[in-house]
Amino acid sequence: MFARVSALLALTLFVQLFSAAVGAAQTTALALNSQPGDFIGGGINQTFTPADGIFTPSRNFSNGISVQFNGGPHFWFLDFAAPLGAPLATGVYEGATRWPFQSPTGPGLSVSGEGRGCNTLTGRFEVLEVVYGASGDVERFAATFEQHCEGGMAALIGSILINSTLPGPPLPPTRCAPTVATISALVAEVDGLQSSGAIMFGLRSILLAAQEAVEHDRPRLGRRLIGEFISHTVAASNVRSGHPHFIAEAAADTLVCGAANVLTNITVKSER
Repeated sequence: MFARVSALLALTLFVQLFSAAVGAAQTTALALNSQPGDFIGGGINQTFTPADGIFTPSRNFSNGISVQFNGGPHFWFLDFAAPLGAPLATGVYEGATRWPFQSPTGPGLSVSGEGRGCNTLTGRFEVLEVVYGASGDVERFAATFEQHCEGGMAALIGSILINSTLPGPPLPPTRCAPTVATISALVAEVDGLQSSGAIMFGLRSILLAAQEAVEHDRPRLGRRLIGEFISHTVAASNVRSGHPHFIAEAAADTLVCGAANVLTNITVKSER
């Protein structure tokens, strides 16, 4: 199974690292990966940039962020909201339901377009970058999301970037478990593992060292440490079930996919 994950990881990294968005000073784009059976995306993959239409970000009445894309025959509407009406901040928002009908204590999400929308939905999203202007306008925004309509298994998975300075946040991979794209979110997933304390401590230590390396402008070291994290995660999933150091395959898939996303977001520049 992990040969499949490794092949997918390699393909994902090469496609994303050499995409047109990488290296742009500011990126605006909408990418949609629709799994077979997903009603909203129709089971196809689409990418839109300013060459295809107009992106209009705004604040919605839940104190969140809305983005409208108008591309002639193509039009999409995206809404994100934090619990309790708080302004959106970077981080992972689990357990999202349909905006604007979400519980006051839960996050709201809605991705609709082409005349299609969900009556009910479940999902999650991760805000990777958000900058507000002095008047509260949205200056920069980047997020990945996963949405399931009417309780279905098929997902609409995507990324939205508005004037983002990130090198193109990756789509969560569509053939393995839902993922994250920040080191802090990976740490949270490690903290929730059902494995030995030694394995959790080791994986957590690698991630914290990677975070420190990135924060001190040492991206090559950060990337190497994320690679070590992937290697140790896969190794722990290959020990026999019931061993104290065992990590279940589904949990390992989630961590590997998240780490792949983190890796593509660590840009190698000149190091001191």
